[in-house]
Parts: sequence; C-alpha cells; structure tokens
Amino acid sequence: MSVDAVTYQQLSSRLEIEDIDFASFRERPLPPDALRCLRYMHDVESHTVC
Repeated sequence: MSVDAVTYQQLSSRLEIEDIDFASFRERPLPPDALRCLRYMHDVESHTVC
C-alpha cells in the first residue's frame, strides 16, 4: 500500500507516552539484547530523514 506524504500526515499522530511507567525500568531493566535493538532502531529512524 502506497501512501503519499499528505495522507500520511493526516493519518499519523504523535506518540502518546503518558501511560508508560518509565520508573519501572529501574526495577526491571530491559535485557542487553533488547537495548541493543532499540539503539539500532533509534539510529535507523534518526537517519530516515537524511
């Protein structure tokens, strides 16, 4: 399915994070493999606009 930029902008919205309990990660941190994957995905998404 191909979506043009205008349609994508109309359909997308800001990520809601208010319901995420970030403090719980102190008690139950993510495993190293999950953190490595998140760092990789962050880098890929950061460079998408480049």
